[in-house]
Amino acid sequence: MPRAGRLLLILLALVAPAAATPVRMFAVGHKLRVDDGVTYQSFHDKMAALMDAGFPGRASLVQAGVDDVASHLFPADAAAPATALVVFPEDVGLVAALIGSSGAAARAETTAVGAIAALFAPYGAQYDCYNTRYPGQPPVRPLVLALTDTLYRSFYETFRELAMTHAV
Repeated sequence: MPRAGRLLLILLALVAPAAATPVRMFAVGHKLRVDDGVTYQSFHDKMAALMDAGFPGRASLVQAGVDDVASHLFPADAAAPATALVVFPEDVGLVAALIGSSGAAARAETTAVGAIAALFAPYGAQYDCYNTRYPGQPPVRPLVLALTDTLYRSFYETFRELAMTHAV
């Protein structure tokens, strides 16, 4: 065995193994509905209903038979590890971009492309600002920056509250 290989084996023998902490992981997949992005409250309620089967009015927000996360967390599930990671898909952002009066025209569109295109008018001033500041970008990038307040408020406030409520 070459000297470098022997040194590596000696080093590996001397290093203590890292302590592993069990983590329960959830990938939340769900049916996207335009109605879930009408208001900040409707967005919040949909995400909260996906997290917890006990959420009021869950049956009108989540498809029948869809499991929740909360019932698989400690202490509801005594066998669950103390640490949990919950991940929502990135397309949750499309619905969040449609929130409020600025997203009304986009919510009336029948395709995602049409909905995105309909956001350029109500966010025009913000779009122009970011397009000027960062020239040469694909058109969607300044639009995403123009949507920052809406996306931050919907994502941060909703998912922060859910993370704190469910200790995930």
